[in-house]
Amino acid sequence: MILNKLCKLSTEQHSILLMIFLLYQTFFIHSLVRIVFRQLHDYISCGALLQS
Repeated sequence: MILNKLCKLSTEQHSILLMIFLLYQTFFIHSLVRIVFRQLHDYISCGALLQS
């Protein structure tokens, strides 16, 4: 049902949707990476403190 609606859209609307999707995806991935790195950093810091 959603695919039929997408097919009816013009190519211009398609490109806009694609841009929004790509931007959202990029933002989401960056946020995810930032969270993972922060947790990794905290984990490494705790490990260093425990070892010393």
